[in-house]
Amino acid sequence: VREVSENPLRRFEVHEEEDKEEAQMETRLLENSIAKICGLLAVGFGEAGSAVIAENMKRGGEINPMIPGKKVVAIFGFCDIRQFTDTTEVLQEGIMEFVNTIGKIVHMETHLHGGSANKNIGDAFLLVWKFPKDVTLEEVEHPESAAPEKRAAIAKVANNALAAFIVIMAGLRRGAKLN
Repeated sequence: VREVSENPLRRFEVHEEEDKEEAQMETRLLENSIAKICGLLAVGFGEAGSAVIAENMKRGGEINPMIPGKKVVAIFGFCDIRQFTDTTEVLQEGIMEFVNTIGKIVHMETHLHGGSANKNIGDAFLLVWKFPKDVTLEEVEHPESAAPEKRAAIAKVANNALAAFIVIMAGLRRGAKLN
């Protein structure tokens, strides 16, 4: 449980082997249950929510959803499936495969280009590329005044975000299941 409070997004091993001693089996069952719950929390709350979970666990487990947040400097991208309502009516039961195919392309390319798919809402995806923690909003808005190593970091994140969107659009145009 201490490890969960330090990093709720960490993947924990789920042990499948069977132990002969009953006490050992119960302990293993409990450990596996905690690992599965942690996995579900990580998916459900994401990176930002995991900080709230970790802070609550460090405070003894009392839930306080009003823990102060932290400012994050990032590039946010929004990807929307055009004419989703019309497409839903035409595809009917095939809409899930259609959306999942798009989601796979969007999530994969975003991840490969250093970003995170932050939120999916039916026909829309919110994508995020975070700048390093030592990069400020002022430096992102005015990179010419930033130190050379920070300018390089800013350019890398911005280039990755742009490249991801270009590759996503190309992947969606090439997708055999999408035509």
